[in-house]
Amino acid sequence: MADTLQTIFISHATPADNEIARWLALRLMREGYSVWCDIERLRVGDDFWREIEGEIRTKAAKFVLILSKNSYNRQGVLNELGVASKVAKQRGKRFILPIRADDLSYDDFPIEANRLDAADFSKSWSVGMGRLMQILVEDAVPKAGGGAAEAADWWQKRYSASEGVSAEPEEYSSNRFRITAAPKYIYLHSLDNLKPFEKSKFKPAFPVHQMGGLFVSFAPADDLAKAFEDAEAKIGMTFTTKLTTFLQDGYAKPKSKSATHGMS
Repeated sequence: MADTLQTIFISHATPADNEIARWLALRLMREGYSVWCDIERLRVGDDFWREIEGEIRTKAAKFVLILSKNSYNRQGVLNELGVASKVAKQRGKRFILPIRADDLSYDDFPIEANRLDAADFSKSWSVGMGRLMQILVEDAVPKAGGGAAEAADWWQKRYSASEGVSAEPEEYSSNRFRITAAPKYIYLHSLDNLKPFEKSKFKPAFPVHQMGGLFVSFAPADDLAKAFEDAEAKIGMTFTTKLTTFLQDGYAKPKSKSATHGMS
């Protein structure tokens, strides 16, 4: 029997919660799991209750219960949960994995799922999926499916290339910024003594890179003085060079101390 427990059974309200059930099934398939979901498996004329009960009792490694305002009191979902609850007594903990699909109150969860740890998909499906995947990995649920190729084949046989694509504005976050004009100078700051300073307290308002005993920045000494003081340090001398020269030739520290401040 243990060798056959490799299916993840998805229980949901049809058709109200088909979208999240389909999304979840495809991602689990892509990760290599074998998935049973009535969007995919049941056909007209099937003795569906016999098939569902057999799947839960003899093949399901996990019973994923999608709970929402659409499903929490649906008789079909409750029937499936009833069978899963009996099976859970034999399989042990974490056989039933509830998913909170919307802002359904936890107080409205069916009694069989009320005390179970639920993966919260209500604010982010990807975050909820992360929690669900963590449980599947921790419980060593076997991967018996065809992976990404199976998921892609399933989709392509049922939907057009444009299905699921919507033309809507979307916020894009990036750490790449357009620079309209590069800084003319770059500054290399040295400290007035060689003792170590409190780096954990050094929180400059401008980017600073330590290069040996020098601190390289586009910010002049006045803009960094306070940050160094907070870290129990003090800027000694500042060497200045043109950015174009620095990028082309690097930087050679001047030999003459009298010429070290404001060099270009």
